[in-house]
Amino acid sequence: MPPRRSGATVASLLPSGHPSFAAGNLMGNVVQNAVDSAKARNERERGLSPAPMPPLPSAGELIASATMQRVMALKNQSSNELNASITYCGDEKHHSEVDLGDLKRIELKDMKIPQVHRGRYLLCRVVAQPSPSISIDLHVLDPSGTGIQLFVYNFPLLPLSLGPPTIQDIDATFPLGTILAIREPWCKMPLGGSSTPMLRVDSPSDVVFVSEGDKVLEGVKWREVYSGFWKVPVMKSMSLEEWKALGNKETASRRYIGAVKAYSFGISQHSSHPDTLKLVNSIPTSSSTLATTSILEKAHFRRCKALYSLRRWSNAEDAFSTFLSLFPNSKEASIGLASSRTRLRESETGDYDFVNLFEAGQKTSTPRMDVADFVGPVEVVRVEGKGGGRGTITTRDVKAGELLLGTKALQVVFQKEVPPGIVFSYNLLRGGVDSTTETTLRSSLIYKLYHQPDLVDRVHALYAGPTLPPPPSTYELLPPVPTEPGTSVRSLNVAAIEGAVAFNAFGVATVRRVGFVPSEGAGAAAAALFGASSLLNHSCVPNCAWVSFGDFQTIRALEDLPKGTEVFISYATPGAGLAGRQESLKKFLGSDASCGCEMCVQDRSDGASNVKLRDKLGDRIFEYAGKVRITEDSSVVELRSFIKDLDPLLAKLRSTYSSSRTAPRPELFVPYQRLAFAQGAIAAQTPGGRGYKDVKPTHILALESVGAVVRPDSKTGLPISRGPQLLQQLAVCSAIQLVLASECLGDEEGAKGWMRAARWMDGRVVGGGKELFKERFGSMLDGLALWKYV
Repeated sequence: MPPRRSGATVASLLPSGHPSFAAGNLMGNVVQNAVDSAKARNERERGLSPAPMPPLPSAGELIASATMQRVMALKNQSSNELNASITYCGDEKHHSEVDLGDLKRIELKDMKIPQVHRGRYLLCRVVAQPSPSISIDLHVLDPSGTGIQLFVYNFPLLPLSLGPPTIQDIDATFPLGTILAIREPWCKMPLGGSSTPMLRVDSPSDVVFVSEGDKVLEGVKWREVYSGFWKVPVMKSMSLEEWKALGNKETASRRYIGAVKAYSFGISQHSSHPDTLKLVNSIPTSSSTLATTSILEKAHFRRCKALYSLRRWSNAEDAFSTFLSLFPNSKEASIGLASSRTRLRESETGDYDFVNLFEAGQKTSTPRMDVADFVGPVEVVRVEGKGGGRGTITTRDVKAGELLLGTKALQVVFQKEVPPGIVFSYNLLRGGVDSTTETTLRSSLIYKLYHQPDLVDRVHALYAGPTLPPPPSTYELLPPVPTEPGTSVRSLNVAAIEGAVAFNAFGVATVRRVGFVPSEGAGAAAAALFGASSLLNHSCVPNCAWVSFGDFQTIRALEDLPKGTEVFISYATPGAGLAGRQESLKKFLGSDASCGCEMCVQDRSDGASNVKLRDKLGDRIFEYAGKVRITEDSSVVELRSFIKDLDPLLAKLRSTYSSSRTAPRPELFVPYQRLAFAQGAIAAQTPGGRGYKDVKPTHILALESVGAVVRPDSKTGLPISRGPQLLQQLAVCSAIQLVLASECLGDEEGAKGWMRAARWMDGRVVGGGKELFKERFGSMLDGLALWKYV
């Protein structure tokens, strides 16, 4: 019998799509002290009584200060050095829910500090070029000529795909003379000991851009910086072609904000121009009413694409159909029509091309999938005692492996998309330091909500932690159908958005190939916020599992679920012991979090001393096993030495569990699997493969430790009657090793049965059928020469 590759290190078998929630876990003393200090500062500020506004700097002093800041900002932008910044998630935030028309104007001299001026708005104008930092730093004067520094946080300048904004982008957004109305302004003292008051804006929806002719400017006279009165700038007038040329020039220079302004001004000034009307009119119903100009065809096609991008599949289908009746030779439109119909089918049936999704995820480090959302036989109901007071249940009997949800991320940030620079974001809601992807996720989500107001309620309705009001009792699992884009901006509650990300964000890595060599790109997790799956509560022994194909997440039942069963996923670190699970749960369920699942209850019943010893032994085994590389080339002497040392540690670890335990024993899985790999490496060097008689029971013990019931099932014909409840992807690898062991022992039927079991175990988590299984496990099947069983 030729030598076989009998196994690999556990690390190389660990799929990169293995789930863990997106949360930084740097909880050293330095971090904890910083978090505690920030919380104490917030408490002190909340305890201060508002006092009259102290003297503010003169206009000349304000502009001089702005000029110095601007010079430093330009120097930093031209430098290649990475600047370190500190932000705080969960510190004091304010936003306004009141329309500007319902607020009364206030001037700076009438403000108090520290205070949020409810029911009022500040009218001001930008008098110096802005400077970027963590915020956008503006220097403004009110109509009386009184000035102050205005710090605008979270302002959505550019989408993530265009990279971090430059100073030129900020200049285009806040040019000199820009008039702003700040809803319910917050006046406070800055950090760092400065005695000069400042205004802080946390929500971009509190910044209202005012243009000539706006009602709020009626009767307002602006004092000039030094003397006289300042006049509101009038938009210069140009022809439509001139505005278009300017917009094209800005686009070519990647100054997209300037381009948008140029095109918008052109349309605004020439709204009755024939070319403008062509662009804004709806698609004609017959070719007789259609001018045969390329610009008109282009405009109509872009409307089709816009409807598709808005995920309005039915409208997109109609638009593409009409377009093709007018321009029947358009290949792009034919593709658009077919894609619209595919999205409609996905949304209605959950019938996805998972092989195609998998392949798309391997081609890029930022995989965003073109798919529709699907809601299967589940609904949200009121569940008392949970953090958000809600949960998700099945609406009919469900079979193991059935797709319950297919959901696109509301927003996702991949590691490659994190802007340059070093940002320490202390999380006051959960403690610790956030990952760079989660920090970027918050700001990019605010950008999306600012420009897609239909999604605001979907995020605001998520659980945002114990310090904010509870969410509504209902939640639609399907996202709303977006309306046509408009100019209205919804009020954004930044505190609620931060909380939603802190308590609901997932750390995701796209499903990849599993084999003896780690997949390229493995381990680089993204941070993503999903709407529907945020309504699934926690169990350490979940009854459903999730995986991600880029920014598309699927939830499948791990077992048969009767109608009315609540569905759970696990928030805890996969395969961890009681202490490790409890520590990870604190980030989402609070410091007094206590899971009542079967595994946690039985862990506590085993006794604190046994749990502590279990953790200690698990650490020793993991450290020891990591030092030994197991391959078919390892010497038999080395392998037997490894087994000899591992056996007594395993025996001690087993003794920490009660003999009557029925819950999984996840701490045993990795030691058993490593032991089986070592036994397999010895068997591969043994004539006739007799050594595989030791391999088979060890892999079975590994499967049983994560909840599998290894007993022939007469209904399915599989050698297991229940699949693994934990570490499912690693368990599939053990099942494949059992195919090899059965074959080498001459048990062809057993080999076939275990291959069917491996496919079934993988399918109930990942889906995609035999073809996706072959794609993902192909290199392992090659190495073990097991293709004939697939």
